[in-house]
Amino acid sequence: MNSPSTLLRNFQDSLPHVRTVSFDVFDTTLQRIVYPKEVFALVEVEAVKQFGKQFHGYADKRIRAEIRARKLKEKECGHSEVSLEEIYEEIRHMVPQWTNCISDVLKIEVDQEERCCRVHPLGHKLYQLARSAGKQIIFISDMYLGAERIKSLLLTQGYSDPKVFCSSDHACNKSNTGLYKLVIDALGIESSGLLHIGDNAFSDYKQALHAGFRSLPFPEAPKPHK
Repeated sequence: MNSPSTLLRNFQDSLPHVRTVSFDVFDTTLQRIVYPKEVFALVEVEAVKQFGKQFHGYADKRIRAEIRARKLKEKECGHSEVSLEEIYEEIRHMVPQWTNCISDVLKIEVDQEERCCRVHPLGHKLYQLARSAGKQIIFISDMYLGAERIKSLLLTQGYSDPKVFCSSDHACNKSNTGLYKLVIDALGIESSGLLHIGDNAFSDYKQALHAGFRSLPFPEAPKPHK
């Protein structure tokens, strides 16, 4: 993996050759101060505080509900992209007694995501360089939150008027290159005119190149402890 200084240099060298720069969101332009699954633990603490001890065990059920929702979507639709609402609908089926509180707990999760997000220093530096160069800037995310919620997270952290493409809104993702193809069609540009930056070596680098984009290796986020 290239050093941050090498990435910055290569990024600046690439800017004159592209019209648009796209950024991944989590672990690239934003970073969580906790691991993703720890967000669910924080939601559980708040849910117990607000709605009682019945929500002990929420974090584990939230993880299992997402797995089940993705398997069901794959079976019914041939893809596994699900929205946050679909995950919570699965939670409601798993634990019917939570039904009256489920929309409030969903909101708690969104609030905790915002509390746990910070600007990624390196990603923000690249963003500033692209903006100073007058490039069109977009954000592409494989995520269940949806474009509007991700846009809100980016705005809160100082990213100006972000245009977001999110997998859960379009039933395709970066990993299978479908979301990249959708972006090209939506923007009406040649794929070679877009430079994509993201932390996932497969979906953000290898698959971006496979889709005809330009891309540069970005440092991957540290792996959680088992």
